[in-house]
Amino acid sequence: MNRNAAISRARSHLASGDFEAALSRLVAIPPESQNPERKHQLAEYLGQARCMLEDLGCDCQVLAAAGTQFLYAQRIEDPSLLTVLGYGTATWFVAWMKLGPQEGLLGVSQN
Repeated sequence: MNRNAAISRARSHLASGDFEAALSRLVAIPPESQNPERKHQLAEYLGQARCMLEDLGCDCQVLAAAGTQFLYAQRIEDPSLLTVLGYGTATWFVAWMKLGPQEGLLGVSQN
């Protein structure tokens, strides 16, 4: 997918409300990775996040460390390009949902 197609797809995803709906489903799950009683919610959260990232063309793996699981995802568009590392937590997603998307995200006005 070229840059213009990716931007168009992202704008459509935002404008249609699909992104907010998917994110709402994700943040409704209390994963609490340090709480063994919530391991089923964590698995559900990771599964949904994995599906979202795979839809974006990422290769994903669920890994285990320190008695919990986490999701590793990568997408290499072109090996000759610079690498960008991103990190996100459920806390960030919850904050995004409370604050709402900011104008200017991918150049899409929320007006």
